[in-house]
Amino acid sequence: MKPNLSRVVLSLPSLVSLTTTADEPRSWIQLAKTGTFHSSRYGKFRITCDDLAQMLHNFRHVTPAAPTELPIDFDHLSMDPKQPGDGKAAGWLKRVELRAEGDELWGEVEWTPEAAGLIKNRAYRFVSPSFVKDHTYKDGTKIGTTLLAAAVTNHPFLEAMQALTLYSFSCHSARHLVGGSLDCFSCTAANRTRYGAWKRASFLNERHMLFAWTSFLTVCGADLYVRLVARGAITDLRLF
Repeated sequence: MKPNLSRVVLSLPSLVSLTTTADEPRSWIQLAKTGTFHSSRYGKFRITCDDLAQMLHNFRHVTPAAPTELPIDFDHLSMDPKQPGDGKAAGWLKRVELRAEGDELWGEVEWTPEAAGLIKNRAYRFVSPSFVKDHTYKDGTKIGTTLLAAAVTNHPFLEAMQALTLYSFSCHSARHLVGGSLDCFSCTAANRTRYGAWKRASFLNERHMLFAWTSFLTVCGADLYVRLVARGAITDLRLF
């Protein structure tokens, strides 16, 4: 018997970078990634690059139709609410884009103050998408793999993924600035140029630990030097 994938709720822990504006906190979260997965509920299934690309297309061009927005809820409760309040949002999905050469789907979320506080206090640490394969739209049209919602959760389906954390600028945001919001890196000369910049910015991500230790040791060395000069233990080195 083939598994029913009419509705897959897959928990994908991902990094959340929180940037607070004057009006509301926003962040980019990883919504999904490619791979083959085994679930006691759905059996064995795959998420492909085509699935992610179809989710992106449908989000931008089919559903939700403005001003409707896709919710980020708490523990998937809005998908099957049992009592008043189960359907409340933790945030609203504003933008979606592909990253990692089409192997990852990311989204920008406008968080509610309640959800932002829970994330900051580590009450919620992961993200889980709700999507449908071979989805039938409300007009009866088959539109393929479609993202329906996502949730903050503490029970991720996929383990060994980076947990939620909060930061305003980093190597990740540098990659987004130079190569984000593109459906295709190779479609135009300008996109190919941005892809080159994106690859170079990825150099920072690959060497996070090196930069962290370099920064730590440099600051420690500078503090020690100033302290020794202040105590008269050494003479300040002057180059000019």
